[in-house]
Amino acid sequence: MMASNLKMDGISTVIMNYCSHLDLKKYDVTIMAGTPIAPVHRENCKILGIPIIQLPERKKSGKAFCVELNKALHKTRYDICHVHGNSATSVAELAIAKWNKIPIRIMHCHTSKCQHEGLHRLLSPVFKRMYTTAFACSSLAGNWIFGKGSFTVIPNGFVTNLFRFDNDKRRQYRQQLGIDKGPVIGHVGQLNSHKNPLFTIKSFEKYRSTHPYSKLLMVGSGRDKKVVEEYVKNSPCQDSIILYGESEDIPGLLSAMDIFVFPSKYEGLGISLLEAQISGLPCLASEAVPRDVVLGNQIDFLPIDSPDLWSDRLASIEVKTENRNTFYDRNRERILKYDIAETVKQLEKIYTDLYQKIEDV
Repeated sequence: MMASNLKMDGISTVIMNYCSHLDLKKYDVTIMAGTPIAPVHRENCKILGIPIIQLPERKKSGKAFCVELNKALHKTRYDICHVHGNSATSVAELAIAKWNKIPIRIMHCHTSKCQHEGLHRLLSPVFKRMYTTAFACSSLAGNWIFGKGSFTVIPNGFVTNLFRFDNDKRRQYRQQLGIDKGPVIGHVGQLNSHKNPLFTIKSFEKYRSTHPYSKLLMVGSGRDKKVVEEYVKNSPCQDSIILYGESEDIPGLLSAMDIFVFPSKYEGLGISLLEAQISGLPCLASEAVPRDVVLGNQIDFLPIDSPDLWSDRLASIEVKTENRNTFYDRNRERILKYDIAETVKQLEKIYTDLYQKIEDV
């Protein structure tokens, strides 16, 4: 498994979920990732016996990252290189893998757009000659990076049962956060531009004008953290906005929320939305989010051109907890499509089939 970093974000979570559920007696797994590497991922890999080869920070020095990656791939013979990324800039990892004669080179796309579209377009022709197998987390993501019909959708698997609503956790977190009444609007995701955190806050500010006891709970960190903190500092609603930071207990925090918002500018899938729905939360999502994410009838998609529209829609949602713990059973068939116990079988079969082909040559 290979990635530009292993921080607390969606791609890293996908990698760790698969690594922790693959048959490690059958597959000898190594993770190669640039800095930063989250301590919790390092500790989990230690428990699993999965070695992590830490590379230099890709954004600070792409050259150093590539040099160290080449050294690591040259030392040991690998059959499969599974690269997780968001654009054709992953051509670097794939080309180095090809240079080191790794026969199976998988590109796994996790988004439907990227920040550096000009560079992505420039690199695309070479990029498409470097991978041997194409994976995407959704049809939207695959069509964007590979072209229609030229990839396999591998759902972002996770332990779905963990995200069931928990009333004890709800009471625990609401007490800890000083929430005694009023609805909690929630968001889980990186504090960066494509997740649109300032739009979330502006929508909440409008909503709070008619719901004075409401709170906004934002879970996550990211490169725009200081920008978000500065905005909140000057917001008339600053006392009602909780910037929680990173957490290892997302299920518990989802249980503390009443409505979930996800106004991303683009998404490959939106795993946080899957988790929020499983927790029984009514959800509002950007129209840019793939419809693959729909698990039940508690999600609406809106354009992201007006915080007033989102505020009005939030105000129309009836907040209740009575049926939250039944969502999983009512929508079990759709949910299990994303359960790691099922999706890891799909991944293992593909690995085995690909390996068998090179063995037969």
